[in-house]
Amino acid sequence: MFPETGHRTFATGPVPSLFVGEKAVVSMAITSDMVKCFAQATGDWNPIHFEAGNLDTKSEKCDGRKDNTNQLKKVPIVHGALLNGIVSGVIGTRLPGPGTVVVSQVFKFAAPLPVGGQVSVEVEVMNFRRREVNVKYKIVSIPDETVVMDGTARLLVPRDRIGKVS
Repeated sequence: MFPETGHRTFATGPVPSLFVGEKAVVSMAITSDMVKCFAQATGDWNPIHFEAGNLDTKSEKCDGRKDNTNQLKKVPIVHGALLNGIVSGVIGTRLPGPGTVVVSQVFKFAAPLPVGGQVSVEVEVMNFRRREVNVKYKIVSIPDETVVMDGTARLLVPRDRIGKVS
């Protein structure tokens, strides 16, 4: 699912040393097929994910001036939960890797992502102690670099995979 990015991947055995500031970055396109499969799995067939023309293109500030920031366009948008699942995929396969359990998350959707959009998903280690790892993450649309989603997560690494911690 994730293209090789030059970052480490994990198989089995102890988790290699983690360090504060370590990152995993994955870039990908969110296709209409992915959105349809997600809707089929969850039952979320909300028309905003499939039909053009559902959202207003015009946004005004309180003083009547046009606001072009985070403008909603008349295009289908990606499910927020699908984006969160992609973050989970990076956490579970890249950093810290297989066997990692997400214990808690706090996140926000800062801007809509049109179906077919390209994104960069970045997960970064903030701190850790024994099995507990705290990360921050963000999903940024490419090429305009708009933050679509960001948040933090508390993770647990399996006991049998604890290696040296630097």
